[in-house]
Amino acid sequence: MLKVFHDLSLRVTRHFDGPEVRRAVELTEDETYLNAVGARARVADVISMRPCCGPAPSP
Repeated sequence: MLKVFHDLSLRVTRHFDGPEVRRAVELTEDETYLNAVGARARVADVISMRPCCGPAPSP
């Protein structure tokens, strides 16, 4: 899940509290975030279309 936050350019901070680690995710919709969301959506669109538009499987 932390990789998803990173890929979306969200700032993640961590704080050690004894044996626990607390994470905080800053949910700011700035230009970097919106560009990352758009890029991720375009990749998902291409991948989802491969079964329909890709080459036919060989017999």
